[in-house]
Amino acid sequence: MRRNWAASAFSDDHGDTWRMGQVVGPDADENKSVELSDGRLLLSIRARPVRKVAWSSDGGATWTGLRDEPALVDPANNGSIIRVHPDAPAGASEARQLLLSHTESPDRRENLVIRMSCDDGATWPMRQVVEPGPIAYSTVTRLPDGRFGLLYERGSVDAIVYASFDLAWLGGGCPAIPPR
Repeated sequence: MRRNWAASAFSDDHGDTWRMGQVVGPDADENKSVELSDGRLLLSIRARPVRKVAWSSDGGATWTGLRDEPALVDPANNGSIIRVHPDAPAGASEARQLLLSHTESPDRRENLVIRMSCDDGATWPMRQVVEPGPIAYSTVTRLPDGRFGLLYERGSVDAIVYASFDLAWLGGGCPAIPPR
């Protein structure tokens, strides 16, 4: 039986050179990483029937704690994860806010959702459905005006769709949390 492993490349010199980090798995696949408020990295990994997560304390050279994330039902479809406020200072409540785009179904690539975490990915209390039908890959980014852009494949890649949204669409964002 063939088993997948997730791999990531990283650069310590602004992209002049690249190294491969430790592979993560088994039963892990395409992944995205995001820097958390304390400087660690969170790896969000496509897997079925839920996404997997792992953490790095050394910039992606090694990964620990690989586990299923039961709150993130997923059919093994590639998604996207970003910091809501990428320039927020370490330890600030804004630095702990993450957005995740993924398909929320245990066995079919459908039901594209945006989820928001207020605590570095420990929980994902905010959720909005973008499109309930068939969906392939998605990616989300913060726009210069503070809104968010979402690009995704509709159907069996019948169309590439662009949508944008703000935190009000997600319920207004995270409540203020005192710094740690």
